[in-house]
Amino acid sequence: MKKYLVILLMVIVSVAILASVGSSRAGEDQGSRAMVDGAKQVMDGYQKMTAVMEKEGITDPELTAAQRQRPRMITVIVQFKLPQPITREVAREAFLSTATNYKDFPGLIRKYYGLSQDGRTVAGIYLWNSKADSDKLYTQNWKSFATEKYGTEPSLTYLECPVVVDNLSHEVITDD
Repeated sequence: MKKYLVILLMVIVSVAILASVGSSRAGEDQGSRAMVDGAKQVMDGYQKMTAVMEKEGITDPELTAAQRQRPRMITVIVQFKLPQPITREVAREAFLSTATNYKDFPGLIRKYYGLSQDGRTVAGIYLWNSKADSDKLYTQNWKSFATEKYGTEPSLTYLECPVVVDNLSHEVITDD
């Protein structure tokens, strides 16, 4: 759809340029009429294009059917019940030691590290584009690494995440 809107915009600009050339050569009235006529033609073409797209059920001609079916965002809460409590400083160092592993990880929107107030539980809260994306991380190798790092096996809780309120970007994000 974006491609077609860009083309439409280019046509409108071209009509405006032609109309301004016409107005400088043949007077204001003729140029104005040419601009109005051109705009009507562009709008007629756009309406015909969108009618065909709606009839065919096409939302964006460049997307395949699979791409039009947006996967659902999910949140995964990973928790480790620690054998011994740790301090905030120890947790922070442990978190920083793995943070770069998640930077630019495909499909990962955001990751939070957390520590319970009593220091007995650490957690990772992940917002993913889809379950399929999250499955690329939570492999047996990852579970083994995490278990060795924290001295206990992780528990994973998967939550559907249809809406996210992001106050930093001032937006409400949905997976529709």
